[in-house]
Amino acid sequence: MDKRLSSWDNKFLSFAGRLQLVRSVLSSMHIFWAAAFLIPSYTAKEIEVKLRRFLWGAKQERKVNAKVSWKKVCLPMLEGGLGIRGECRMG
Repeated sequence: MDKRLSSWDNKFLSFAGRLQLVRSVLSSMHIFWAAAFLIPSYTAKEIEVKLRRFLWGAKQERKVNAKVSWKKVCLPMLEGGLGIRGECRMG
């Protein structure tokens, strides 16, 4: 996943482009590996952090200010969220 994230340069992608990549490619990768292997909770949290940072356009290890809480982002679109499923931890 790190390899994929590093190959997509955030400065050339709009928020909508990053959202589409998170929805289609990155969440699918996460779901596939979680179904194929037992992923430790630490690893699942780390993946979630990487997805959040990519979505909000964070560079490297710099702090990023999220526009909306991750809990809201993970809601279905009919409930006002962005429809990101699978990788969102509600706890």
